[in-house]
Amino acid sequence: RTQRQYDLVMQLVDLSERERALETQLGTEKRHIRDAVQEEVDLYIQQLRLELLASQNLQEEYARNIESAIQQHVFDARKQSTQTMVALGKAPTAVKKQALKD
Repeated sequence: RTQRQYDLVMQLVDLSERERALETQLGTEKRHIRDAVQEEVDLYIQQLRLELLASQNLQEEYARNIESAIQQHVFDARKQSTQTMVALGKAPTAVKKQALKD
């Protein structure tokens, strides 16, 4: 009977050790999975940040192009106005001289 109890205790110890080993293995696998998921999330966030930055850069470039077009339009309109005034003889002398240079 004592041998049987000893065998049962040894089986219990063996099962406990195997259980701990499995828990350790499971913990390790969970960490690997968590790390892999975190890496995927980090890459996705980085991709979204890059897309946002690219979008902002495009918006800024678009705004600069619009501003440049407006400035060119204003310059052309002023030049046309000056040329019209010179052609009609209504421009001051300094404006006439500048118009001739343009």
